[in-house]
Formats: sequence, structure tokens, C-alpha cells
Amino acid sequence: MMNKNGFSLIELLVVLSMLSIILFIAVPFSYSMIERQQTQQFLNLLESDVFFVQNQSFATYETARLIFRDDHYIVFVNLNDEQPKIRYYPKHIQVNHDKNNRITFSNNGYYSSPNTISMSVSGKKYNLIFPLGKGRYYIEKQ
Repeated sequence: MMNKNGFSLIELLVVLSMLSIILFIAVPFSYSMIERQQTQQFLNLLESDVFFVQNQSFATYETARLIFRDDHYIVFVNLNDEQPKIRYYPKHIQVNHDKNNRITFSNNGYYSSPNTISMSVSGKKYNLIFPLGKGRYYIEKQ
């Protein structure tokens, strides 16, 4: 009588090949999921910063503003703000702004000048539209 307590080499190779195929499929999926979560977190943070700046313009009666740069945006609460908040974009987001890269609020909470900021997220284009006289901005997919 032969005692068979182990697995054969063929059985181990079959199991390892199935495991490698599953990992080959799952890893890119998890990267895209992480990228989507980073994008959503960035948009939520931007929305919070816009509302924060808008509320501060009510409270301080000074012109509060957001300034968009190539790799970050800056949150200024008042004109003498020595420690502005700097928010860096995730690596997969590119923000395209014109020379008019400022979003400014007056002391009544309205945008001082209309503006559109374009962004590209993994090949998809979005516009952040800040209309004149409105208290809210919206995101438009292209």
C-alpha cells in the first residue's frame, strides 16, 4: 500500500497558474478603483474649499479667492493671509486654466467674475463652471 499525503507537481502548477491569472486580472482593476476614489476625494475637497472660501467672504467682508496653478490650487481667506492652504492635484488629474485662474468671491458670497476651469481625469474632460452671480458652481462632463 502506497501512502499519498502530498500533491503532485502538476496539481501545484495548475493551482499556481490559476492564481496568477486571477491576480493578473484583479491588480489593474484595483488600480482603477484607487484612481476613481482619489478623483472623488479631490472633487469633494475642492467643493469643500469653495464653500469654505465663500463662507469666509461672508464672515470677514473681504475678498476671498481660490487660485489655480499647474499642479496645485491655493485657498486665500483674506488679503493678509500669511498661511494659505495649498492643495496638490492627484497625479492623474491635469487642470487646464487660462490666464484667468482665479475664483473670487465678493462679500455677499457671489462670484466676482465668471470663470471656467477645465480638467482632464484619465482621458475624460470636465469643466468646473463658476457662473456670474450664482452662489454655486457645477461640474460638466464633455
